[in-house]
Amino acid sequence: MNLGTSLLFSRTHIVDQHTVAPYVHSFSHQRTSSNLVRRISFPDVVPRRDLALRFVPGDFLELFTSLDQYDAVVTLFFIDTAANLLAYLDTIWAALKPGGVWVNEGPLLYYGNPGMELPLEDVVRAAELVGFVIEKRDELREVRYTADELGMYTFAYDCAFWVARKPSEAGREPGAERGPARGL
Repeated sequence: MNLGTSLLFSRTHIVDQHTVAPYVHSFSHQRTSSNLVRRISFPDVVPRRDLALRFVPGDFLELFTSLDQYDAVVTLFFIDTAANLLAYLDTIWAALKPGGVWVNEGPLLYYGNPGMELPLEDVVRAAELVGFVIEKRDELREVRYTADELGMYTFAYDCAFWVARKPSEAGREPGAERGPARGL
């Protein structure tokens, strides 16, 4: 994932600059043999260079070294990777400046983590108990994943989407320790 991100954000200058043959190794669910070797060009838009966007590999719980640093945190197909979802919520809260926004989209697959596997309503409630104000929440929407539009098989998730804000008056006491989500 990091290699792909680096390619898109540091080596992409025009639409459809790169080409791959993503189905060459996938013989199942193909309608024709020509579908196996077809090429796909990407990206469909050029990433904006004027945004202060960072991708940082590492343990999410250890990445943020100072409190109240970011205006926004986006979690895309991510929160279900947590062994301890409450620790993720606390980390997102700590990383955001007061008034900052958390945007989330993704399923709750949980990838076999032996930790806590909360249902959606409990995830949203936990976020509210941490202090987030849910400003927008869409109904579940189907998101195709690793889909081949010319193939005979499609995998899709029903994904949750929300926008939550850390209230402007929110803060932490000086020297407050980070830990499991506050108030839970």
